[in-house]
Amino acid sequence: MSWILLGNSVIKWGSSIKSIPVPVSAEVTNADPDKVVITFDQALNETSVPATTAFALAGKTISDVDVGDSAVTLTI
Repeated sequence: MSWILLGNSVIKWGSSIKSIPVPVSAEVTNADPDKVVITFDQALNETSVPATTAFALAGKTISDVDVGDSAVTLTI
């Protein structure tokens, strides 16, 4: 299977253009200070949850990753 990367789009050989989700913001709130919510510009695949080791936060340990709609929530 061949893939082509073009800007922020990925093209599978012989198929249509699929754009890559781009992070647009990250937030920690006073109400939930142990969570970092990273919002993307489009819906994400909720069945594809990365391992906690896929993220790094200086001086913090990530204990859980949740993917929902267009956001990834990291629990620290």
